[in-house]
Amino acid sequence: MRPYTHISLGTQQALEWLWAHPAHLKLVPHAFSVAEAAGEQLHADLLKKSKQLRTSFLARAMLLDAANTELLAAMAEAGIKAIPMKGPVLAQRLYGGLHHRPFVDLDILVQPHQLDHARALILDAGFQDVSRNPRQFHLEFSRTNRSGSHVYVELHRRLIGYAIGGDHLAFGIAGSKGFSEWCWERAAPANDYWQMAEGDELLYLCLHLAKHLITERKLASSGLACSSLLLARDIQLALAQWNFDPNEFLATVERFHLTVPVGMALAFTFRWFECESTTLHELASQLTSRQSARFLDWADDIGTKSKKSEIQVNNRLRMVLEAFAMADRWSDKLKILPMVAGEYFNRKHSRPYGATRAR
Repeated sequence: MRPYTHISLGTQQALEWLWAHPAHLKLVPHAFSVAEAAGEQLHADLLKKSKQLRTSFLARAMLLDAANTELLAAMAEAGIKAIPMKGPVLAQRLYGGLHHRPFVDLDILVQPHQLDHARALILDAGFQDVSRNPRQFHLEFSRTNRSGSHVYVELHRRLIGYAIGGDHLAFGIAGSKGFSEWCWERAAPANDYWQMAEGDELLYLCLHLAKHLITERKLASSGLACSSLLLARDIQLALAQWNFDPNEFLATVERFHLTVPVGMALAFTFRWFECESTTLHELASQLTSRQSARFLDWADDIGTKSKKSEIQVNNRLRMVLEAFAMADRWSDKLKILPMVAGEYFNRKHSRPYGATRAR
């Protein structure tokens, strides 16, 4: 059991706990910055190593921020509508500075009909296409700078999801079809980029956290650094700072059948960070005890007990299992099987994007 009801970021106790649980180290730069701003007197060794970690993350963030600015300006000039997701723009909007929030790559969303144009622009900027699965909801690019450092970019054609039935469905839920188009319809220009409506972006942040909760409960037991606490902090700050209608947010969640993953993300956020009472707590409270034990408890137990071995399944089967686990309507459950079968057949008989390109 973790030592506090909510994690108090501006304290020495919180920093000591984060350092004792390396899977959560990505939250250290922000926790240290909060403690620093509050004038917290930290032990010398804790202060030194926290400052060093923040500096190393900041150097990476500044490199990515420069590349992000370069690419977004080029896309704006070329008439490509682009939405920066997470990364430096979110760090500035929510935290007020790059030194608070680590990130390792850039995520840029473009409309599907502009994907080829955006891809060509990124290649012209000196990047290489290193996409491992061209049917994924994003393409992947890498550029090596003169210093030897690497910049990674993910160019999204959809916000999130599995490629099923001609769309990328969030968690394979059939009712989520059209979510990306919905967000584009409500997006608005901001500087050299576009920005989602704040309620839609909050929904996306919840889906992104839910995805991490599924994968990181396995990675954490191996000692790898995870992002879930940092992503939950994003959501808590967004809830406090953004101007959105909670009832409209809930209506959008319901519209696209995303109550389970969004409720999971909100429950995790409210478990770790104190939030004012909102109508969203009711959605978070709908999580079953089994779902809570499966997707939330791992973050408390890191370093305190060993993980049970899990049955390994291939990605296609995992996709179906997750679709069933996240769908809260039998209509979605019944639709997903023929869609997966059709997608499997199409993949076996189609040439992937960029197949003629030398790799």
